[in-house]
Amino acid sequence: MNNQKEERLPLPAYISYNTLKGFIKRLKETAVPERVDRSVLRNYSNSVGSQLTSALRYLGLVNDMGITTPQLKALVDAYDTGDYQGALGRCLTESYREVIGDLNLEAATPAQLEERFKVRGPSGDVLRKCVTFFVAAATDAGMSISPHITQRQRAKSTTARGGKRRSSGRMNTESQPQFGAPRGTGIPTDSSTLVFNFPIPGKGAAFLQLPAELDRADWEMISAMVTAFVRRQCQTERVVEAEVQDLKEEE
Repeated sequence: MNNQKEERLPLPAYISYNTLKGFIKRLKETAVPERVDRSVLRNYSNSVGSQLTSALRYLGLVNDMGITTPQLKALVDAYDTGDYQGALGRCLTESYREVIGDLNLEAATPAQLEERFKVRGPSGDVLRKCVTFFVAAATDAGMSISPHITQRQRAKSTTARGGKRRSSGRMNTESQPQFGAPRGTGIPTDSSTLVFNFPIPGKGAAFLQLPAELDRADWEMISAMVTAFVRRQCQTERVVEAEVQDLKEEE
């Protein structure tokens, strides 16, 4: 009997790629710390911070102790320059070498790609997130990905964004939020953008365009900003109404 425990392979990154990219952007605007710890990730929830740290380790951007590596510095320096795609591509090629192996990404099917990731241990929703992260990052790095894979990712993203909301609730279908901008509005949509619109009785439709991948902290910030804007608009309207009333009384 073999009593040796099977070594558990590290899970590939399964956080939103936009969250990782936003973190890289923030370091570009500030500085690359010597260590990535909770004090650096204070703007993220515990779960998102944990997933981000795990992704950084898997990509070789920090070591097991959270100490940042030269690869992170190189990626941050390249961000928002013509060198970013190359730096990201080298990072992905090295990190996913054992996962992708000899798989031809330009012609692979979604099932073939998922099979490569399954060997590393993820399943269910985590497996889906691992594949989604890789495809999004690889696309941003300019790597050639099979259209069979990219089209399926876009379809899954659309379903995840709008499927449940369209079928839930008892609101009249004409007053429910609709995902995606109607034709003729000129609002661009792609797999990295979430657009939903909702009608305002007597005033047409309102649109909200956001990045597709947002964590809880992002949504809370957006909610706070929209609420503050609405309050300010209402306050302005009250001031205008008061001034108009004063003018009427003077007349």
